[in-house]
Amino acid sequence: MHPQRQVERVPRLVPGTRAETVAATGHGPQIDHPDRVNARMLALMDDIDTRGSRPGGRTNEVA
Repeated sequence: MHPQRQVERVPRLVPGTRAETVAATGHGPQIDHPDRVNARMLALMDDIDTRGSRPGGRTNEVA
């Protein structure tokens, strides 16, 4: 797997998303570095709340 390639590829394939790598980890970054992963997840949720929409610009409202 090539993490940097994936980081570049994900937002191209799914507009409005972001991808990040966590250095010095294996298959369980949430276990190896829980504080770092939690901080990034909370920042993502904050950004979504601030924009009032889901990644990709879709609103949270149900039609």
